[in-house]
Amino acid sequence: MNRQRDPWSILGIDDPQVQRLLRLSCTPELELRVQVFATRDPAFYRAFGDLLHPAFFSNPIAALFMRIVHTFTTMCGAPPDYASVVDMIQRWKGLDDPTRKSLLAHAQVVYTSPLQGGEYVRQLVMEEVRRKALKAAAYQVVKLQEKAASTGTDVLDRVQEVMATAIGLGSRTGERGVSLRQDYGQVFDFLEDAAQEAIPTGMAELDFRLKGGLRRGELGLIVAPPKRGKTTFLVNLAFGAMLAGYKVLYFTYEDGEQAILTRLCSRI
Repeated sequence: MNRQRDPWSILGIDDPQVQRLLRLSCTPELELRVQVFATRDPAFYRAFGDLLHPAFFSNPIAALFMRIVHTFTTMCGAPPDYASVVDMIQRWKGLDDPTRKSLLAHAQVVYTSPLQGGEYVRQLVMEEVRRKALKAAAYQVVKLQEKAASTGTDVLDRVQEVMATAIGLGSRTGERGVSLRQDYGQVFDFLEDAAQEAIPTGMAELDFRLKGGLRRGELGLIVAPPKRGKTTFLVNLAFGAMLAGYKVLYFTYEDGEQAILTRLCSRI
C-alpha cells in the first residue's frame, strides 16, 4: 500500500478503455466473495489490498464500497468493521439517497456472508488480477507503439515498465521485473493471452477453470443425458454474458420462447 507508484496507474487506470477492460470479466459472485475477505480478513487485505483497485469491480456499488474500505484502511491501518463502514457511508457527503441505501445494503451483505474457501478465493483473485493486468498492458503497449510510429520516439523503456508491472501483478512472487530481451517469449505469450478476451459464464468456479470464461470464435458442445440440466446450464451461460454487458442470441429447437424467458427471468 505504500509503494511510490500505484501499479494500476502504470497500467493506465485513468483511461476509460482500461477501466472497461478491468471490469469486463468480474462476476458479481466473485466481487462479493473478494470483498467479504478484503473487509473481514486483515491478512487477506495485506496480501491483496493494493491489487483491488475500485475499477477491479464491475458493480458500481461494489466499487464505491471498496473505495470506502481503501480510505479507512489507509487512515487506520486495518480494514473497517461493520459499524465503521456504516458510519462512513452515512457521513459521506454528496451521495444521493438511492446510492446511500444501496451501499448500506451491500455492506450488510458483505458483513453477514460466511468467510469460506479462503485459499480458493485467493487463487481466484490472482487469476482475475493477472487477466485484468495483462489486458491493460496489452492496450497500453499498442498505444505506445502508435506513439512511437507517429513521433519516432523510443518507448522501449516504457513498454518494459508496463509489462514488468503486469507480469509482477500476475505472479506476486516478489520479482516484479522482466527483461524484454531475455523473456520476450513469455511477454508475447502474455500479450496473446490478454488479447483473447474471455466471456465470463457467470459461474465463478467454472470461469476459474476456463481461465476467464468462453473465448471468442470457439464452438462449445454441452453433452449430457436427458433431464440433466443442459438447458439450465445454457441459460446460466447466457445470463453470465448478459451481466458482463454482451448481447446474447439464444437459438433452440425444443423449448418455446416463453419457456426460455421464464428460465431467464427466474435466473435474474
